[in-house]
Amino acid sequence: MTVHIGAYPTYGPPASPSAAAVVTLLAASPLVAGLELPFVDGEVALPPVAVPSAWQHVITLMPATMSSITADPAWGPASPDHAGRAAAIALLKAVRDVVSRRTDVAAVALQSAPARTGTPAAFAETLAEVASWDWNGARLVVEHCDAWSTRHRPEKGFLSLADELDVISSLSSVTPVTAGVNWARSVIETREVTTATEHVRSAAGRGLLGALMFSSVADVATDLGEAWRDVHLAPSGCSGAPAGSLLTPALVAEARRAAEPYDGILGLKVNLGPTVQSPADQAAGLLEVAALVSG
Repeated sequence: MTVHIGAYPTYGPPASPSAAAVVTLLAASPLVAGLELPFVDGEVALPPVAVPSAWQHVITLMPATMSSITADPAWGPASPDHAGRAAAIALLKAVRDVVSRRTDVAAVALQSAPARTGTPAAFAETLAEVASWDWNGARLVVEHCDAWSTRHRPEKGFLSLADELDVISSLSSVTPVTAGVNWARSVIETREVTTATEHVRSAAGRGLLGALMFSSVADVATDLGEAWRDVHLAPSGCSGAPAGSLLTPALVAEARRAAEPYDGILGLKVNLGPTVQSPADQAAGLLEVAALVSG
């Protein structure tokens, strides 16, 4: 099965020579179905290089979401604050306008921000509205992030997966809406490695799993940050993986089995860190993880 690669945490700014070189090398691999790309400054942040015409990308709003809630904690598609939710809908309209001009977008991933104060009712209103728009064939994926917790400091603190699934299942819309599970973000929520597979099984069991992404996380500090931070570590045993990386090949396989039968988006988002620096080594490291994820 081919995979979507979130390579931007590794290659950095899309205009850099490193980014162009890495993407060119990824484009030569039959493992790659497309990239996960952030929506930044009103555009899809794709390095300016030729890529296969068959590639279909996943656009994530995660960087835009985090910068927006930093500026305004009431911002978000799930915000009970009218102005905060309206601002999030305005961003989604801007994304839709870009998608309407492209033919290479498979899905758009959005998040149930803001932290702590978001409500399922507000999120349902937002999703009902945006799913009624014409997305030019792209699907909408609710990218689950760790839910609010009082047991430890949350990374994101958005809605629970159960609430997100209930909202998605209540929709009746032309544009398909599904849920996305990222291994690390589910584990960060409870600090238990079993949670990711439980989340995959829950979404798949309701027929709502549309994206399965793999990043790792560490229970100790690494060169990329503190313990339990969402910094997109490589799986254990792969190039650039730090000591303490919790995602193992066995856990990848376990999550894949929990999703079966599955024909949605499969992918990874990895920051190979400071020990893997040349574009050739970065591309090789990303493809190493892609081979693990694809099985």
